Amino acid sequence: TFVLNPAPAQALSAELLALVDVMTPNHTELKQAFALSETASDADIAQMLPAHMQLVMTEGANGASHYSAAGKRHWPAFKVDVVDTTGAGDTFNAGLAVYWSQGLDVAVQHAQASAALAVQKLRAQTAMPTADAVGLFIKQQTRLGLQAGQFRLHGRNAGAAVCHLALQHAGILTCFAGVGQ
Repeated sequence: TFVLNPAPAQALSAELLALVDVMTPNHTELKQAFALSETASDADIAQMLPAHMQLVMTEGANGASHYSAAGKRHWPAFKVDVVDTTGAGDTFNAGLAVYWSQGLDVAVQHAQASAALAVQKLRAQTAMPTADAVGLFIKQQTRLGLQAGQFRLHGRNAGAAVCHLALQHAGILTCFAGVGQ
């Protein structure tokens, strides 16, 4: 599975897009990657995606949305007290990639929880949670009465390369770096 975080925002070639299985842009990166207008609708986004591609758009404090040929699905973010958003997007991407094989719902839930934990601490790499910490956070949120899909996250993609979360999970190495870096 080829997961692409297209940061920094830029147009992407058809050759690169043909290789991507999962893309994780924010709103600005999505518009640049596909040369979309500011007025492009959710239906426009879903229709322009290559059939093989899954798109999970990060929306900071608003959560994340999944686009496919079937349309759009949204998950609100976890609500947390934000200290530093540096690396939140990278942490989200690591969580999504690590749990992708367990299905979309599990992957987004873990990605959102990973980023929610990360933004509560200073500095990107030292704020990255372990898989155990993410699991505990999800259990705590469930005990507080939140259902799957009711998540709150504050943060943005910082564009730095990060591997911490993925290394903590079953020895899997997954790194993310901006396309132009």
